Amino acid sequence: MEQINIAKVSLMLQEAIVKKEVDASLAMVLIAKGMEIMETYKDLQGNQKKELLVKVMEKVASGSDGIVGTEDDLIPKETVDTLKSLLTQNLLGQVMSIVKDAARGKFNLQATISVATEVQKKCLPGLLACFKKVKGTKKGEAYKVA
Repeated sequence: MEQINIAKVSLMLQEAIVKKEVDASLAMVLIAKGMEIMETYKDLQGNQKKELLVKVMEKVASGSDGIVGTEDDLIPKETVDTLKSLLTQNLLGQVMSIVKDAARGKFNLQATISVATEVQKKCLPGLLACFKKVKGTKKGEAYKVA
């Protein structure tokens, strides 16, 4: 059953990339789209969804030949490197929690997407050092990228 789910979710994510519904060069956007797809699996618990999404990201990143960095890849190598970093440093769960909280209204979603995109582009390696709280903001309000 798990292999079927991996194949099905991978196909759905690949289709979103091909149709340009998501920008394959942005790891955070790919994760958000993957989480959106995972929400259709009501029978899976949170940890099961996370594990499945990790496997899906690995599968999609490696393309149809199973090798990262070849011509069949839908995701650029730089994005694959970012995804690998998120996976190996166990940050994917944290990112998924943030996206889930944002979707539930705990954050200003538009600001979260904007910040996540800027973080990926400018400062993923120094993630904590690049955030600066905007003066006068309250808990859950916007942050800006330094």
